[in-house]
Amino acid sequence: MRRTSIAVPLVAAAAVVGLSTPVAFAQGGTSSNVTSFGFSVFPTTVAPGGTVAFAATGCSSTATAAAPALFNTVTLSGNSTSQTGTTTVGSGAAAGVQNVTFTCGTESGTTPLTISASGTSTGTSSTTTTTATTPTGAVATGVGGSVLTSDPLETAAGALLLAGASASGVWMVRRRRNGAAAA
Repeated sequence: MRRTSIAVPLVAAAAVVGLSTPVAFAQGGTSSNVTSFGFSVFPTTVAPGGTVAFAATGCSSTATAAAPALFNTVTLSGNSTSQTGTTTVGSGAAAGVQNVTFTCGTESGTTPLTISASGTSTGTSSTTTTTATTPTGAVATGVGGSVLTSDPLETAAGALLLAGASASGVWMVRRRRNGAAAA
């Protein structure tokens, strides 16, 4: 009877997966702002009484946006690919930065919304200025694409593990061809 051992390739494959997985999650760290869905608010700076728009992507349940000091909870509408909504910031909102909390199922994340000083009022007309800013840095959308830098040591360790797994597979196939595995 011929005995075939697949333990070495299986252990090597498990090591590759086990050692490479933490690298994908390392960038997020312990931040509670890493979610499996994306979210944004536009504009990022608004005057009291101004309108803001919200967007959530990749949320399979109904998404909401909330900032109790600025507006009531907004339920976004759309589908699991894209959900949007708008609201008006309270006219008595204090100038400064407030966090808007997006919720999708049991996950939540925050993004800042800056409230500028009140627009000036003359008679019945008022001036409201909104400023859009250009985004910088990586998109906080979860695991995919969240690694900003690469570590040469981690890359070398991954390559070494892959080479070891491949060599084990080749060794097992050659051993089987030569009949050395027969018992």
